[in-house]
Amino acid sequence: MKINIYILIIFLTFSCINKNTDNKKEALNLIFINKISDNTIELNNVFNNFSFIKLESNENSLFSTAIKLVFYKDRIYILQKRPKNIILIFNKNGRFVNTIQNFGKGPEEYLSMIDICYDKYNDRLTGLDNTKGKFFHYSKDGNLLAIAPSKKGVQSFLPLDNGIIYYYDNYVSTKNKYLLEIIDNNKSTFAIPSKKYFPYLNVTDPWNFFSNDDSNFFLYAFCNTIYSVNNKQLQKAYYIDFGTQSLDESIFNQKFRDIREFVKACNNSQKAYMVSNFIKLNSDTIFFSFFKNKQKYFVFYDTKNQKNTIGNKFVLQVFNEKWEFTQVPVGFYKNSMIFLIDTFELIEKIKNFKNKASFSEWEQFKTIHSDLYDIYITSNEMDNPTLMYCKKI
Repeated sequence: MKINIYILIIFLTFSCINKNTDNKKEALNLIFINKISDNTIELNNVFNNFSFIKLESNENSLFSTAIKLVFYKDRIYILQKRPKNIILIFNKNGRFVNTIQNFGKGPEEYLSMIDICYDKYNDRLTGLDNTKGKFFHYSKDGNLLAIAPSKKGVQSFLPLDNGIIYYYDNYVSTKNKYLLEIIDNNKSTFAIPSKKYFPYLNVTDPWNFFSNDDSNFFLYAFCNTIYSVNNKQLQKAYYIDFGTQSLDESIFNQKFRDIREFVKACNNSQKAYMVSNFIKLNSDTIFFSFFKNKQKYFVFYDTKNQKNTIGNKFVLQVFNEKWEFTQVPVGFYKNSMIFLIDTFELIEKIKNFKNKASFSEWEQFKTIHSDLYDIYITSNEMDNPTLMYCKKI
């Protein structure tokens, strides 16, 4: 999607936290969540194509945790924060390409890479170091191209054609009076005033921009309004209405000793909060997640029939068995939702099936699910995770 923001028209003059009613009325589409329960979501009812890609494991490519995955064309980028703050690069088939690990205080080194995004307008991978206040631009295979200054308090970003959108952490930089700054050809426009900004929002909401193909959405924690970036405008697109199950706004007037005490209060409230991972999978399906009672819930919303499917775990039917997964989707690309599955867990599920299956069933499994069978015979428990692609054709 090509976005040229010359004159940005913004009708955002309110704070989401304190005027949810106004947001609900002005948002273009209302998504109402009337019942939240512990259910399993059968992925086969949402998607009709599944594939598994194992990420290559060697001494240079191993990783333990992933805080963000970015998919673009034939590359997969994985940002790890701890134990080492690195970016791993794989090709679309899972083959290892490179590792970006220039951690340090030197001029071409970063101290805290907190966000990455593929800038399709300039064909480069961009990482944000919010400690140094710099953007690091890399080629698609991880070679450093340039370093550019960022601004203090930038928490997340979205590249645009001839510009960029900054999302500010106003708890770090109290000088910022707005949450968003849109820069187009060095001209700035600000959006979403933050007069009554709550200090723990960015601590609990690491990613704020969600993109899939030609759709871009912005949201931040404890605000149920979803904004779209489209057609040279930033505008309200959806409002998630939890009704009586919404978190009471009075919690934002309380004082807490730290983030843990705040999150505990949210969980004890027995209410729904912190919408995240909002993405439009296709013209008919929207996906997002939220928290309630320490549980993360997932929603598939049918835009045509205005119906939603809600659950806190996923089930995939493989051959004649149902495999349960509690992993959170880590990325979206085109019409696909991507999960990062522990390879050892996958091997155990296949092994259990083999032990129960007849000879003919096992032979059929090997033919129908050749990708899973290859993982089974070539992997060990210390290998990198496996990517599970769920696609709606």
